[in-house]
Amino acid sequence: MYLITHLAVGAAIGASLNNVPLSFIAGLVSHGVLDMFPHHEYKKNLINIGLDILSTAVLLIILFILDDKSRWMIVAGSLGGILPDFEHAQKAFKNSRRIFLFPTHNDLLPHGNELSARAGIHQWIIIGLSLIWIILI
Repeated sequence: MYLITHLAVGAAIGASLNNVPLSFIAGLVSHGVLDMFPHHEYKKNLINIGLDILSTAVLLIILFILDDKSRWMIVAGSLGGILPDFEHAQKAFKNSRRIFLFPTHNDLLPHGNELSARAGIHQWIIIGLSLIWIILI
């Protein structure tokens, strides 16, 4: 699943809580729940990875600026939502032994079936825009 989707869900959950550590933990949990649903995983395409990281950073900055009331809960939920996917950065190091700790990454919990790229982008747009709308209302 795209980082921006995990970020948007974590941000929405964080915005609804009034506790930074709880927002972070809830973001982590949301990552696992989202990973269980069917979704698209981009392959080794640096353009897709770069666009996802860039859009994720831009969204986090926008949410941080726009919502001063629950800003730190949004940041904590967002970071909790995206942190598990940094395990995938191990692929960049050819000689490293890949160790996955997050339950949906190491098969302790089921990981959703893969959707097509087109369906994944539609899913990203619907979830992302819906959650941004929820956060800003």
